[in-house]
Amino acid sequence: MTLPSNWKRMLLVAVLGVIGIMAVQWVPVNKAYLTEQAIKSALTGKTLKHKAFTTSLSMQELSYLDMALGVMVQPQFDAERNVYLQCSKELCSPSFVWSLRKVSNLRFTSDKNAPQRLTLKTTSVTDKVMKADVRFSATIPGKKAMTWAVKHKMVRWLSILPPLLAIFFALLTRQILLSLFLSLFLGVVFLFDGSIGVAIKETAVTYIWKRSFYREFSFSIILFTLSLIGMINVCSRNGGVRGLIEKLARYASGSRSSRLITALMGLVIFFDDYANSIMVGNTMRPLTDRYRVSREKLAYLVDSTAAPIAGVALISTWIGYEVGLLGDLAGNLGLTTSGYQLFLSSLPLRFYCWLSLVFVFVGILFNRDFGTMLKAERRAHETGQLLAEGATPMVNVDLQRVEPDDDVPHRWYNALIPVATVLVLGLGYILWDGGYFRGSSLSGAFGSANTPRAFLVASLAGSLVAILLSISQRLISLTESIRAWFTGARAMLFAVGILVFAWSMGALAKDLGTAHYLIAMLKGNLSPLWVPLLIFLIAAAISFATGTSWGTMGILLPTVAPLAYQLGGEFILVLSVGAVLDGSIFGDHCSPLSDTTLFSSAATSCDHIDHVRTQAPYAITVMSVAGIFGYLGVAMKFPLWICLTLAVVALVAIFLLVGQPTTLEEPTPST
Repeated sequence: MTLPSNWKRMLLVAVLGVIGIMAVQWVPVNKAYLTEQAIKSALTGKTLKHKAFTTSLSMQELSYLDMALGVMVQPQFDAERNVYLQCSKELCSPSFVWSLRKVSNLRFTSDKNAPQRLTLKTTSVTDKVMKADVRFSATIPGKKAMTWAVKHKMVRWLSILPPLLAIFFALLTRQILLSLFLSLFLGVVFLFDGSIGVAIKETAVTYIWKRSFYREFSFSIILFTLSLIGMINVCSRNGGVRGLIEKLARYASGSRSSRLITALMGLVIFFDDYANSIMVGNTMRPLTDRYRVSREKLAYLVDSTAAPIAGVALISTWIGYEVGLLGDLAGNLGLTTSGYQLFLSSLPLRFYCWLSLVFVFVGILFNRDFGTMLKAERRAHETGQLLAEGATPMVNVDLQRVEPDDDVPHRWYNALIPVATVLVLGLGYILWDGGYFRGSSLSGAFGSANTPRAFLVASLAGSLVAILLSISQRLISLTESIRAWFTGARAMLFAVGILVFAWSMGALAKDLGTAHYLIAMLKGNLSPLWVPLLIFLIAAAISFATGTSWGTMGILLPTVAPLAYQLGGEFILVLSVGAVLDGSIFGDHCSPLSDTTLFSSAATSCDHIDHVRTQAPYAITVMSVAGIFGYLGVAMKFPLWICLTLAVVALVAIFLLVGQPTTLEEPTPST
């Protein structure tokens, strides 16, 4: 039997995976915290409904008991009635009492003479079976005191296996969809105690369909993503995107200005990283070749503006995916904020994205480079050799799907008008739906509006405008416009698949108590100050190994964000959300498996390995600065403006101290 060519890598991944899984079992956990979570689940769970009561009670009394236990809320019950809460020492932690008050809708009093009493006692916690045995008793005026016991399973170490398995399978197979599905199914098997038949049904019906796909929120996010990329493809086919780029390209007159215009182009095509890489690379390559800019530098400029600007843009194919994950996260954590608000809150904390863009422009303005990129630029400037000796340009990716026909004029407004339609209509719908025009505040409008529906309506309107512009000017036919729209939408099906499985994984993690077990592992042993930096590094490592930023976000956000929230509250949560999103983009930048990296190499006709080799030192530099001055500095409560200032100063200092002039003189244009 012949071994696969990559058998050494697969063996290494397998060995490290087994060691990691075994290590999880050996890590000590805070059992008191797990006990508290089990009791909370028993207190608020369905177990107490109708099964816990053995004595006949009236509906009003039953409602009272259920309310006292945080299960039901009956309008006829007087929520202002004082209830004396008495509980055993291990139950009366401040967080537990706070949770009880939050879910029960009762007013607890310290008056021991209050006629209504709720007593909670822990009779036993059995480590062997990992169950919490909790005894409840309640006193109602005119009734005999009632006592009953409830057993609830404690969270086990198996709860953290699904995300670990997702990472393991992704590293082993490099198939993110397959990895997510396998880890989801095995997690459901764990949840239902090894019942394969039940797990098959629950995986398909409950987690993939009901709790992921079959929701208005999910449909809106998915259709918005498909519609926006479809609109972009129509704008590309009718020459609008090319015209927008060419209009700005007229201002390039030398080596430095051609690099500057290329970077600015990357900012203009902010709505999609694929369209950005392909259109900017192909359009600017003849111009940068003329002024002897190396293909490695062109690929870096294209790649380092594509994903960062798409990741932080308010309107992009990324925002639907990110808001989808964050909205589900906010719901699972019980936050009052929406997914879009969480996204907006994390924007100033997206240090890697912002600093990557700063790094690009600092290098251009100072006309300096270092490392392998400097060698490539000096070679191109001095010899006119745009590619390294022996390089093989990456030209095998099909670029024609976004190219206009030769006889189609390149009119910039055919791209700008649809994009402006999406932006204006989307924001207007949010303000209208959120009640801004009826007196609500701006933040209140963003918080209460149905944001996914707003952007879905806006993207459909933008698509319609793009098609009408195409057929009214006879640039492409109606049939070709519709075909271009569906071609673009079809290209996003892989991303939609990742999104659906990510939602399913988030629902499963909630049921398994994954975040609780992670917290129990780290509680008391890890300072919240280090959590965002650690999450950033983990996200970077996973996305580098798998080559997918979206897949990394889908795996990590449902797992590590609840941990950050429990350890450091909403401040650390928002910082950690930025860390996950940014770490995912860093790995995507450096990984030779990344689709954006492949498109950048192809569009600029650069050797793929040379592109990765020259870009990696720059990306690692920015990552280091973002981690130290950004995620660690802000977590230590330094003001944001100070952290950003120090980070920018550090980047400038690196270019001045380590870098050297890229070109000693402006080269004569090549013919």
